[in-house]
Amino acid sequence: RSQDGAAGVRTPSIGMSVVMPLTSYDWNADAKTRQQLITSAARDVQASAVATLGDAERKALHDKDQLSTKYPKLQVVTDPAVLATLGTPHLTALMQPARFDITAYARVGDPQAYARAGVDDDDWSAASAVARLRDALGDTSADAPTIAWQGSDSWTMDALDAARGAGYDTVIATGDFNIADDATAQTLVYRTPTEHGDVTVLGTQPLLTSLANAHASSQHARAERTDAGRIARFIAQSAFYQMEQPYAQRTLLVCFGEDATAQEVRMLMDALGDASWIDLTSLADLAAQDSLVSSDLMPQLIDENVGLSGGRVDAVRETLVQLGASRNDLTRLASSILGDGDGGAKKSKAEPKSNDTATPNDAVTPNDAATSTDTATSTDTAKSNDDAATATAHATVDASPAPQETSDTSRLTEAAYARRLLDAHALLALFALQGDATSCTAMRTAARELADAAFDAITLNPSGNVSVLSETASMPITVSNSLPFPIDVRISSRTDAIEIVTARMTPITVPAHGEAQASISIRVTTSGTAVAREQLADRDGDLFGAVQQTSITSSLQISDKSGLVIIIFAVALGLLGLWRQFHRKKDPDE
Repeated sequence: RSQDGAAGVRTPSIGMSVVMPLTSYDWNADAKTRQQLITSAARDVQASAVATLGDAERKALHDKDQLSTKYPKLQVVTDPAVLATLGTPHLTALMQPARFDITAYARVGDPQAYARAGVDDDDWSAASAVARLRDALGDTSADAPTIAWQGSDSWTMDALDAARGAGYDTVIATGDFNIADDATAQTLVYRTPTEHGDVTVLGTQPLLTSLANAHASSQHARAERTDAGRIARFIAQSAFYQMEQPYAQRTLLVCFGEDATAQEVRMLMDALGDASWIDLTSLADLAAQDSLVSSDLMPQLIDENVGLSGGRVDAVRETLVQLGASRNDLTRLASSILGDGDGGAKKSKAEPKSNDTATPNDAVTPNDAATSTDTATSTDTAKSNDDAATATAHATVDASPAPQETSDTSRLTEAAYARRLLDAHALLALFALQGDATSCTAMRTAARELADAAFDAITLNPSGNVSVLSETASMPITVSNSLPFPIDVRISSRTDAIEIVTARMTPITVPAHGEAQASISIRVTTSGTAVAREQLADRDGDLFGAVQQTSITSSLQISDKSGLVIIIFAVALGLLGLWRQFHRKKDPDE
């Protein structure tokens, strides 16, 4: 292909845009940060720190980021989620934050489910991507083009419309966008109208992109099982495409995969630098090319040829359900558990994000707490024939709770604390919806663990086994609170015997980082043994936490079965005696 020393006329070069995405699927939840978010109200603990990258992945991202300094023609599309890791990134454009799977979002077609999971449209919009760039650089005027990257599904018309509605006017189709005949290499640029405006679709050249991502062109191509063989085939294939239509102006798009290493990118870019028939161009130049197909025909062609399979819809829906459940637990913590039990103190609301879809469970509203001392009436009509389950529960606050933070400037309010927990959950949910199955499982599990850890900070510590020697007694229960704010909860207690009854709901207020003790009333009607099961409940009566068991043994003798028999026999004899006294025959001299 080289024309060095040849007298022939040089044919025009073929254009090629080589794109490297700078993103990662290897995010992990940091257990230490998660614990700090739950147990501390300090402002310097950021919700964004809950998701981290390992040292090896950080180094890999830095190595790939530095390639743009050696290869200025390499187009780098960067995930805003890694900007803070890179520090001073080199980028051509920004993709959607956390590489959110827009294609799966459109396929599911349920924005409310995403909102319940904590992920709103603004979280992955183009404006959000630019805002993250400005935060990372500390420059409020920083800007960059935004391009939506394809997810696990296809760029259907619904997906293109969703991307355009989020502010992306250009998308990259890495596969499954077979609109035109691929018999010859063409400039795969399409413009299609959507309800929110026109979208430019940049399609990759399938064979070259496959070779760039370490995939042989055929299972029979044994030479392409090595890096050198694949690069040789790539160069030869590009020369063939240039010779196909030597005077036609064409620009091909080649995209590396997210898992491509810096070494693989370097080897290919070095080879392309020696190919005189290739002209490396920018994404902006590619996007400016004319559309391969008329815009009027695009909607019909896309509906007929793109996204015919459902992708991972069922898995995404399952993930949304699980994320919604864990987020609902965190909102319940704020609305029905946090609070100091002072009915006169007004609680401020933890305001949801401005674009939250309002649902009863999504509003984070710590209620005005109930009074800490109440008369608990316990009546079990299914198991008891009397009203013996009425008891008065006395909650006694520990006299020496742990000291609380006093600096108002360095400490979050209760509402801000609740908002921070929801923000941390939203970040984990965003990473769970990237489109990668492994990452999805790991991050939705991390979101569940965040909610569980918040509830695990409240523990129920029952006393040992209880022996009752009278008709009424008290059973002490201690509740520990590791949260940085007071809580107002209930202790639910039930027994498995109708002869021994405990108070069903006992209110208790526990200070921040402290303990409190409540006395659960017990009433017995006979001797015997019963097992009491205690569990915490929020102010709405919904149970949470582990179930604890306490064995209650009654030694009450006066009203056991033998005593009852004696009393009944005595009463019968007395009644018989009275009857005989009034009905006996009197003697004549009486």
